[in-house]
Amino acid sequence: RLLKKRVWCVVQVATVLLQFAARSGDELAQEPKAESQTGRAKSATPAYGVKKKLQKERKSIKRGETVVLFEDECHLKHGDATGYVWGRKGHRVSVPMLNERQSKTFYGALDLHSREFHLQQHDWANMENTVQFLKWLLEERYPLAKRIFIIWDGATFHTGHLVKDFLNTVNQGLKHSTWRIHCLLFASNAPDQNPIEDCWLKAKNYIRTRILKNLTFAQTVQSFKNAFNALDFDFNKLNWYL
Repeated sequence: RLLKKRVWCVVQVATVLLQFAARSGDELAQEPKAESQTGRAKSATPAYGVKKKLQKERKSIKRGETVVLFEDECHLKHGDATGYVWGRKGHRVSVPMLNERQSKTFYGALDLHSREFHLQQHDWANMENTVQFLKWLLEERYPLAKRIFIIWDGATFHTGHLVKDFLNTVNQGLKHSTWRIHCLLFASNAPDQNPIEDCWLKAKNYIRTRILKNLTFAQTVQSFKNAFNALDFDFNKLNWYL
């Protein structure tokens, strides 16, 4: 009787898991019912949903009229420079222990078409700095673009009231199809969908191979910036969205 009860429990659990998996698949297959200017919707758009939206802009993207940017933030600490390196035999390598509370935040945007990376340094990530970054992209990096698609996650400093106010100002009086800035969300808890995550990792690996030159946090920050001039970011993941 005890064995039968255990078997029945296993069957019940398996049934519930299968029902949940089927329901999750249905939810991912649906397009968001409503899209705000920040990209916030009742359900986030999965990677293939973003691709479907961008397919309509393919010719415009190739002509440079429409720009697609993957956006994210990276919080850099001096400890990010640590890693494994070769040292001379018989020579002791000293690594200073510094204040780990020292940190810098970098806003980044990767251009889907040109593979160009745009980097801006801040003390932290918040709505004010998000607006400043968007304004810089719009006015200084892409002043001639008809439309800019920003694809990012649903962080509060991406979807908060200050960002909404900025987008309302930029897109005021324009039809949805002619908004200067469109925002799309990745699926929640899916950083693997964002190609820029690979950029951050590649840049951190770059500074880790130069640990002996980055003895201070200021040197680490500069080395991190240098990485984006020295490296290329032509990842296969970008082809998901073309």
